[in-house]
Parts: sequence; structure tokens; C-alpha cells
Amino acid sequence: MRPAKPHRSTRRIATAVTRSRLHALAVRVAQSSALRNPTLTTTTYETSQGQTTEVYSYDGLDRLVSVVRDGAQTDLRRYDLGGRVVRTGSNNLANGYIAALNGTGAGGQTLAGNGTEIRLNQYDLSGRLLHQRVTQPDGTLKTDIDYQQDAQGNGHGGYDAQGNLETYTLTNHDTSNNQPVYTNTYTTSYTRFEAYKENLILGSSTHFEAGQTTHHYDVNGDLASITDQTKPENNRSFITDAQGHTLTTTFGTTQNGRTQRQFIVAGEVLGRYGETIDAKNPRNGDGNPNYTMVADFNFGYQAVSPNYPTAAPGRVTVNAGDTLRSIARSAYGDERLWYRIADANGIGSDAELRPGQQLTLPNRVGSIGNSGGGGGSMGSSTYTPYDPVKSIG
Repeated sequence: MRPAKPHRSTRRIATAVTRSRLHALAVRVAQSSALRNPTLTTTTYETSQGQTTEVYSYDGLDRLVSVVRDGAQTDLRRYDLGGRVVRTGSNNLANGYIAALNGTGAGGQTLAGNGTEIRLNQYDLSGRLLHQRVTQPDGTLKTDIDYQQDAQGNGHGGYDAQGNLETYTLTNHDTSNNQPVYTNTYTTSYTRFEAYKENLILGSSTHFEAGQTTHHYDVNGDLASITDQTKPENNRSFITDAQGHTLTTTFGTTQNGRTQRQFIVAGEVLGRYGETIDAKNPRNGDGNPNYTMVADFNFGYQAVSPNYPTAAPGRVTVNAGDTLRSIARSAYGDERLWYRIADANGIGSDAELRPGQQLTLPNRVGSIGNSGGGGGSMGSSTYTPYDPVKSIG
């Protein structure tokens, strides 16, 4: 076994084009003036072109704990003993600052991005998410998501005996966009191939129209299409390779579909291009998808966001012939990180791996590395692994 690493904190610096340093200065000046004259209480924020700096800090287990952007902390993370994120989000940032930092949509709402919300997570002893509370940066409650049953076992959510999430509820508390408080309930049924896969998803609401989404698979268990009973604009169809990797995704109906393509070689994503759903502003006022052009051939850098790295460690099942290096290569795109999987699971060598064994995959922040030596670009054994979420939409 490798000895435990000493406590350390590392930092990585990235540049962008929105200068937020001036915004933080404006806050300090306004607050100072307010002390002398209580009538000066209005603070405004503006963006300008320039260079900004983000500093990423890590704990002794190489887990991301802080993101500071020009002196403003846009992400503060806390973990439980199982390595799961129990708190993530900004730290005492004004809503106006965050709106200027990330931009606003047509309706004036702040677009998704760093610092836009705080998430508090609760897990059971098996590491399954039981409850998530989402608030605005100032602490105003936005949503509660409940994944657990009540004491009688007939509550608002729960997992089946195989660990599949069958039902959960989302309660909206945010009335800032003239929406009422409401609760949505989602129920999922599964079909079994080599593993359980979503088959039918039913949605009901105290405010919105009910809906139904059906997943269709081919004989190999690969996802072929998704149909939305109430809104055909959400339909998707897929073309996959022999390994089940999605090569082409067509969004919408056959007549007006938008297509995204991926270039994948041996499980390595080398390029993604075409039209896809806009991640920052995915829906318009009618609830239909917003699309954007994408031509992404730079997979050496993954920006830190509220969804990355993930809140909980991942899991992988060992197959015959797997090694620690091959698992690290598939999970992280970098076989040199095999020791992190070994440390997290108390494994000393490949000889201790057994087919069917479940391994924990620790969280990590991806970056440009060079396994071939020298430079700062991606090397022969470093790449971006296939992510089905990016292709399914």
C-alpha cells in the first residue's frame, strides 16, 4: 500500500474575459459610503473586458475545497467522512454580483454558473442521496428535493432493493419569477439488460401538466431513442457504435431535428460538433429547447462548475482483465491516477481485483497533463473519457 499523503493545498490559475475584480471593489466602496451616509445603499455591478484569475484550493486528499475569483469566493465545498460533498456553492456573494458575473436570460433571470446557488446534501449509510436543499447565494430557499420514504415506507420517494431510484419529489420555493410554490413528483420504472436502465418516467405536479417520457433500446441494450408524450420537441434519437457510445444525437422531431456528432476512437472523445441544447439557458419561455452551435475539439481542460466535480464518488464494477491502470484510464482519462483508486479501496495491487467487485472512484478535477513527458499538453495515455450525458442531452 502507498503511504497516506501529507496534508497539502494546491492551486491552479485560469484566465477568462470577464473582469470581476472591479465588482468586488465597487462593493467595498459602497459599503464604506453607507456607513457615513445611510441613504447610500444601492450597489450596482457591471462587466468589462479584461483578464480575471481563479484560484482552486484542495485539501490533503486532493479534493476541491474552494474557488476564489479575483478575491470573491464563488465555491466553498465541505465533505463527509465518506468523501461525499455535503455543501457546495458561493460564500456570501451578493445576487447582483453573481448576475453580472454569469449574465441574465431574456426574462431577467440569472443564468446558471459559478456561485448561482448553494446546495446542501444528505446521504444514507449506503452513500445514496436522501435530500438536497438548494438556496440562493443570500440563503433564500429555492428548492427541496426528497429521495427518501417516510417512516411508514409510503412517503415521497425511495430506492428499490437494487438501489434504483424509483420516486422523488422536487418542491419549488422560489416565487421570484411569479411562479407559485409547487411540488413535482417523478416515478421511474426500469428494464433489465446487463444492468438496470430507465424505461418509463412519469411526472405529475401540483402546478404543471403531467408528462411521460419513454426510453427505447435496441437488442443490445443501447439507447436508441427517447420520446416525450406531451412535447415532441424533447424527442431524441441516437446512433451508436459497437460499444454503445453515442456518435450522433438528433434532437426534436424528424422534420426539424438538430444534430450533434461526436468523434470517438477507442472510447476516447476527440471532438464534438453540431447543434445541441444550450447548457446555460436550456429552455425558452414556451418550455421548448434552446439550441446552440458547438465545435469542441479541446478536451484537455474541464472548468469547475456547480456540477463538476460531482457531489459523490462514483462506482465501477470490475470486469475480467481489468487493471487499476485500465480502470483509471476509463474513468479519468489518465491511467497515472490508478493509485487514487487503490488508496480509496484499500487495494495494494492488481492481483486483489476480482470480476464483479465494486470499486469507489474518488472525485477529482481534470486538467491538462502530459503522460509522455515535457510540455503541458495531453499525452499518449491522457484523454477525456466518454460521457453519455453530453451526447444524450
